[in-house]
Amino acid sequence: MRIKGFDLCNVILLVFFFVCCRVYSEDEIIVTATRTAKNIHDVPASVDVLTRPAIESVNAVSIDELFKTTSGVDLQGSGYPGSAIKLNLRGLTTGYQSKRVLVLVDGRRVNDQYQGNAEFALLPADGIERIEILKGPASALYGSGAMGGVINIVTRRGDVKGGRTEISSAVGENNTRHYKLNYGGQLGVWDYFLTGSHVETDGYIDNSDGTDRDWLA
Repeated sequence: MRIKGFDLCNVILLVFFFVCCRVYSEDEIIVTATRTAKNIHDVPASVDVLTRPAIESVNAVSIDELFKTTSGVDLQGSGYPGSAIKLNLRGLTTGYQSKRVLVLVDGRRVNDQYQGNAEFALLPADGIERIEILKGPASALYGSGAMGGVINIVTRRGDVKGGRTEISSAVGENNTRHYKLNYGGQLGVWDYFLTGSHVETDGYIDNSDGTDRDWLA
């Protein structure tokens, strides 16, 4: 089948290309790749940036859900809220005796000192402003714990004097309910941002005795 001189498969490939490619603005500034502020097009490294609009479009509960659409990142875990997540970045992992992916929150290391784990499932996505994912060796800048790369998580800040409140809720299959409450603001030279959420469901699989495997977080 042909459409005005183009093969249908070519049209599908073009649509897929434009949907999947991540486009950055000309003034997108990152700091993780060189530890200095530089335009993303000028850094000699492979970097993905998840901005606040992109995070909101996913409607994720915790930040591990944000990595599912990022190339070069593989997640392993049970899928239950709050459960341990093993993240692989180009074949190297954050934990389980392999300290090879450095995870920072506002520039501070959060990897476990013993195994190198980072509790991604316990970090709420509503409290995140942006995430910079540096894929590839970065030991020259960050030490041996960054052989696989660096994940730099930047939290949200209160930007409204007097405070701003965000409330939302969602429902889904298997009687799933999700409620969220965010509040942030400025107080003099200080700013603050608080976030809380509640998720519960009847589950999509049963226990061995046939009862529903419910969970809440």
